Amino acid sequence: MKTILTRPHLLLISIIGVIVPSRLRADWREEWESELRYREALLADWDRLTWYHKWDLLKRSAGVSGSTVRLDGHTFTIVGVVDEAFTGTRIGTPRDVWVPMTALRRLDPKTGARLDQRHASWLELFGRLKPDVTLEQARTQFTLIAARLERAYPATNAHAGVRLEAGLGHDVDTEKELRRFARLPFAAVGIVLLIACANVAGLLLTRGSARRREIATRLAMGAGRIRLVRQLLTESMTLAFAGGLSGLAVAVWLTAWLRSLLPDRFLFVSFDVDLGLDWRVLAFTFTIAAATGLVFGLAPALQVSRPDLVVALKGSRGSTHRRLSLGSILVVSEVALSLTLLVAAGLCVRTLKNVEAIDVGYEPSQVLTARLDLARQGYTDDRGRTFQQQLLGRIESSAGVEAAGFGVTLPLNDSRWETSVRREGDPTRYQTFQNVISPAYFKAMSIPMVMGRSFSSHDDDRSEPVVILNQTLARLMWPDESPLGKRLTFKGRAMEVVGVVRDIKGRSLVESAGPMFYLPLSQDYHPAMVLHVRTSLPPEQFVTTLRREVAFLDSDLPVYAIKPLAEHVTATLTPERLLAHVTSAFGLLALVLAAIGLYGLLSHSVTERTAEIGVRMAIGARKVDVVRLFVARGMMLAVWGVALGLGAAAVLMPLIKSALFGVSALDPIGLTMAAAALILVALMACFIPARRAANADPKSALRYE
Repeated sequence: MKTILTRPHLLLISIIGVIVPSRLRADWREEWESELRYREALLADWDRLTWYHKWDLLKRSAGVSGSTVRLDGHTFTIVGVVDEAFTGTRIGTPRDVWVPMTALRRLDPKTGARLDQRHASWLELFGRLKPDVTLEQARTQFTLIAARLERAYPATNAHAGVRLEAGLGHDVDTEKELRRFARLPFAAVGIVLLIACANVAGLLLTRGSARRREIATRLAMGAGRIRLVRQLLTESMTLAFAGGLSGLAVAVWLTAWLRSLLPDRFLFVSFDVDLGLDWRVLAFTFTIAAATGLVFGLAPALQVSRPDLVVALKGSRGSTHRRLSLGSILVVSEVALSLTLLVAAGLCVRTLKNVEAIDVGYEPSQVLTARLDLARQGYTDDRGRTFQQQLLGRIESSAGVEAAGFGVTLPLNDSRWETSVRREGDPTRYQTFQNVISPAYFKAMSIPMVMGRSFSSHDDDRSEPVVILNQTLARLMWPDESPLGKRLTFKGRAMEVVGVVRDIKGRSLVESAGPMFYLPLSQDYHPAMVLHVRTSLPPEQFVTTLRREVAFLDSDLPVYAIKPLAEHVTATLTPERLLAHVTSAFGLLALVLAAIGLYGLLSHSVTERTAEIGVRMAIGARKVDVVRLFVARGMMLAVWGVALGLGAAAVLMPLIKSALFGVSALDPIGLTMAAAALILVALMACFIPARRAANADPKSALRYE
């Protein structure tokens, strides 16, 4: 049970897990898991009702109060319309319609019966704190309430607990997972920001160096150093704010690109959230812009405002070693940060490739999935069985359909249905997962039989109970013999093993398949099922046919969560895809910025040493010698940066080990490739200004001030 309390100023507090028994009694563990599956199916798609697109029009019409609508085949009277901006109390899972909780008794009597059960913990409650009540006081009060309930109802509340959390509509565990996932992209943004700031500082240092005669003249005429620093900081702040405005413009496009990488849902997390720019984003952006302009403009301003007046007024450029030392440090830092980000990007890309190569055990392409819940339409068991058989018959006879089957759970989307079984006559229990399927399910999913047979139309409630095991469960229960013909006990029923199928990935691509068995739908009826249709056509083209066939049998039955099976697999890769794309994009940006910084430093060095280049070439230096001079200096900085970057990567990469799969955090191939790419780009950045220096006319260079 979850309760959410709020202050009048919208401080939102939630109470989670009022009833979380550590050991559920066996007689209602099944009910608990059934309720969990129901909630997951209900949250699988907020567009689950076919009348939603009509409801938008209805909301905007005048005088709807008192009108009636049919929902899930039941008639409801509209008593009010909420503001369009309100989409529910759970963030990311918007709702369009609200009905009284007591309506569950009519909509779904089986679920409604749980309203009378003390051990049911599926409700979500929220409330508002009084102005003078603190969160800690509320926690104390609910702890006392939980203790009283435990004493009054020890059978159901003996192992109950209470936890208060802030945030209406937030799931605490999901929030923690999302925060953990967001660390790497946020760190990548920070690294790119540091590189950009180093570039800005280098630019300001170069520009200030070019203006040293102007600055020396101002100082000689009586200008104070503080006034000059203030002027230079004003220029750097203007540059920073201009960059912030440009960044916001680019952010609009990048946000749209990022949203395109996200599915509608990832497991139980909805991505239907606002990614637009608001005042908080603007405030954060300009605060960061102001801070970076101030911090990274201060050091160049302080250095440039303290020139050697005699040397500067004479126009002599003097030695560049001291003046360019800060610029060299900045370039080395840029290269080191870029290498660290490139290594992380390489690891994330290889992780994505490794996860994509995982064999899920079935063929997801060319399969369309959809959900139906007959219980919410008031179907009896006999009527539901008849409907399911008729629907499968009509679907399989449609053009382009190769196979169609029902399954209770959808791989890589629903939580697996955990239970236990034992060998007949053996008290040892084996913890396992289960699914209930129709005969053509394996064919629709392209799950091959390893031995034995699949279910058939003869496996009904009048025949001997049968079961099919996956390879893992078969090896676990009968490790040294064939399980065919053996009998296992489930819920007190003895069942004959008639087949063994290949293992499939159930909940996670990176986890092992785990033990699993399958029961025939004709012997274990379930009203809420997932339809799997394999077609020779693109699955999207079969949606209209599917809706038509369902409407032909029952026009009031909603069919929802219609989606190709391949999209469910792709959605499972969401964390890996996001990390690979985001870190790669920022890694390339960091590489470009580092190259620009190195190029700018060497270009400035060429300008500073133009006269020296003329002297060298006048006394016989060759073009290749001049090129080598500047390339060697630039590559020395690049090598120093690569060395520092490799050291930083060795320290930081183990921190992202939990986000990797199939690749070591200190993968030598990744480190080598990142270093080689950076060295190559640095070489190109060094060669361009070096070539310009080598092509300089010696006479013009000697006359250059």
